[in-house]
Amino acid sequence: MTQSNNSFGTQQTSPCSADARMLTSMIQRVHDPVVARIFLSTLEQYPDLQLQFLGAYLKAQETVKRSQMRYAKARDFGIAAMRAKNSAVACCLLVMRSCMGLVRLLKKKHVKSKCRKAFREAHLSPGSNVICLPKPIKATGTDR
Repeated sequence: MTQSNNSFGTQQTSPCSADARMLTSMIQRVHDPVVARIFLSTLEQYPDLQLQFLGAYLKAQETVKRSQMRYAKARDFGIAAMRAKNSAVACCLLVMRSCMGLVRLLKKKHVKSKCRKAFREAHLSPGSNVICLPKPIKATGTDR
């Protein structure tokens, strides 16, 4: 590596040494799946480098395989969790639907008994003017 004597003090390096530093840096980071894929695609383009960097080539292959296995396990776990969630949600919805039906039924009975009670009280007391109207179920079209 040589250094020029100009006023800015920049370093000049040969392309070979820059490539060697880049390759060294890439080999040091070959445990990263992205770097390993780039490294493997580069070595596939230049087969003579595969033999020169056989250890790094094998480590990159191992990294990619382990990454694929981790991804597959995570995907399978995600699918299983989604199925369990969906079945749990479906079960909860079924329980809620039956509870809401029960609440509706109890409410109807309560309203009917309340109207009947008011009707009986109106007929029992001679001076009261109580009117008990049924609860509208469907809109008539005039309500907004």
